[in-house]
Amino acid sequence: MPSPPPSNRPPMPPPQISIIGAGIAALTLGRSLARHSIPYTIFERDSAETARRRHRYGITLEPQAYRPLLDYLDLDAKAFRDRLAVDGGVGGTGYQGGNTASSPASAMQAFRANRQKLEALLSQDLHVRYEHVLSSLARSGDTTTLTFANGQEVKANLVIAADGVHSSVRNLLSMKAELKTLPYAVYRGKRLIKAAEDAAQAYQLLFHAVQKEGGIVLQHRQGQTLLQIQIDDLTAEQADVTYTYSRPGGREPQDPLFKPSRSKSDARETPTALFDEVAQLSSLPDIFAEVFDAEKMRKDRLLNWLMRSLPPPTEAEMTRAVQENGVVLLGDSAHAMPILGSYGANAAIEDAVALGECIADEELKGGEDW
Repeated sequence: MPSPPPSNRPPMPPPQISIIGAGIAALTLGRSLARHSIPYTIFERDSAETARRRHRYGITLEPQAYRPLLDYLDLDAKAFRDRLAVDGGVGGTGYQGGNTASSPASAMQAFRANRQKLEALLSQDLHVRYEHVLSSLARSGDTTTLTFANGQEVKANLVIAADGVHSSVRNLLSMKAELKTLPYAVYRGKRLIKAAEDAAQAYQLLFHAVQKEGGIVLQHRQGQTLLQIQIDDLTAEQADVTYTYSRPGGREPQDPLFKPSRSKSDARETPTALFDEVAQLSSLPDIFAEVFDAEKMRKDRLLNWLMRSLPPPTEAEMTRAVQENGVVLLGDSAHAMPILGSYGANAAIEDAVALGECIADEELKGGEDW
């Protein structure tokens, strides 16, 4: 059968892609599009300085998620791990089950990475416009006009909503966002433990615990209460630590620690009952007794974390978002998962990689669907 005659129709120009949000999903997608020379712009509501300082905690990166990032960044697995591992400052590999010679840094395995460092690495040389708060969007033909609070208007053929569980894009489209709150009371604290001065003993206890347990995530259970200490950044001078106090919530009609309907701004309000419960813990291992000290916790930055999930929109909602508004939801804006466990971070990377490849494939076909 003879080949069909070549089309005389000129190829479509590459789409103008606007990505809302500059988290892991957005930055990964930006990397993918840049790799395929597809134009894009990332719009972030925070300032560059605020974005640089946020997310100073550890996440678990799974190999199936981060493998494509190695190509995007032109790094091998060892170099990638060396730059991001939470204990890289003391020669560690971020391996959670033991930093031993049998677990070489070059192996493709899960490891604990500092999220702040990951976002900084991904954002290098990307086109990000900071201090852009989206206020409205309107579709006309094949173009969506984005209007920002600073008065700037941007036209795009495709809008990627990568702005998290409280997505402004999703809200503007009036898409249902019925968050499901799991019945757990969770409080998350941050502390900087220095190797000198008053914190010297605590630092040594932490360092000893890490060596003894063979990993950088420490856990202790007391009844139904789970205490967890995670190292977010470890050097010879100091340890940046996150700790979590969690237990089943709502076990009493008036549980003072379980606030499923609290507002976002109330996350920083810590009830006195938390310190009372912590003070009643007994026979804790040394480092847990040091970190979960009620009086020391009062001086830390504490947040009440709600364990929430967000089911993905229906197929009809997603189709309508694309067809009527030129919008694709990505990462947590589409399907948020409970914040502990790093499931959302890995899903965000995988989603962004898949979307980037779809866009690149369409571009190779001549952009007939743009």
